[in-house]
Amino acid sequence: MSVVTLRIVIGLFLILLGIAGISPNIGESIFSLSNKNFTLEVIFGIVEIICGLIIFLGLFVKTRTKTVYNASLIIFYFWLARIILTKFFWYKIPLSHLPSFMTWALILCTEVVIASSIWLLAKTYKSGLLK
Repeated sequence: MSVVTLRIVIGLFLILLGIAGISPNIGESIFSLSNKNFTLEVIFGIVEIICGLIIFLGLFVKTRTKTVYNASLIIFYFWLARIILTKFFWYKIPLSHLPSFMTWALILCTEVVIASSIWLLAKTYKSGLLK
């Protein structure tokens, strides 16, 4: 998979997740913050939409490499905060029930893969390999 394809997929993912986050009638599925704090969902949603647009639209509109790098870094740190809050702070790890633990672990792994992809985008654009 090329970095351009990854950029398209991550950009669209963040835009869609951001829209779901700011709309009270659309669920975020496994990516919900799950703490019933609509204000926090809106904040995360707005940041996700803006960064997703920068990452995605930068392919079609002249964008500085540093802008894409900064947007990727911002969303990477927001995504790490999302993982820490939703998987460790607001949610008790279901160690005593194997099926629940497996679901929790699978979702955690999915979120780590997304974080790794965002980190890869940031590092690729920082290195100047892509313009």
